[in-house]
Amino acid sequence: MGKIYKDKKSKGCALCKPHKHGWAPKKKPKIRSYEKETDKEIESAKSRTKKSYQEDLIESLKNPKEAAAYLNAAIEEGDRELLLLALRNIAEAQGGISAVAKKANLNREHLYRVLSKRGNPEIKSLLTLLHAMGLELSVKVQKQVYA
Repeated sequence: MGKIYKDKKSKGCALCKPHKHGWAPKKKPKIRSYEKETDKEIESAKSRTKKSYQEDLIESLKNPKEAAAYLNAAIEEGDRELLLLALRNIAEAQGGISAVAKKANLNREHLYRVLSKRGNPEIKSLLTLLHAMGLELSVKVQKQVYA
């Protein structure tokens, strides 16, 4: 790249043009309208993807078989917070925590606390909640690993 010259007699570089006070840099090239739209579409797609994942999940959890498989997967992970998140998502699919609390005859505030990240539901509350969502808890024999 050439040097930027300030006197009018000099040729200047490819990035400069004559100016009344000497050589000045050319204006930045204009962004074409289709390039702007593409950037906007990319940002829009990113935000739709974030929203649509949760929306798609909630939509799929309206199916009781999907909800049961989702909850079983969360239980298999063995993480309490993940289990509570799964229960919150299933409750959201069932019309929201308020609607589920009403079906389960539980206090809405209590249910919000139980399903929070730091929640620690009692077995009675958990069974009542599952029953209101059309699910039940079952126990099966653990697979034994022989050494």
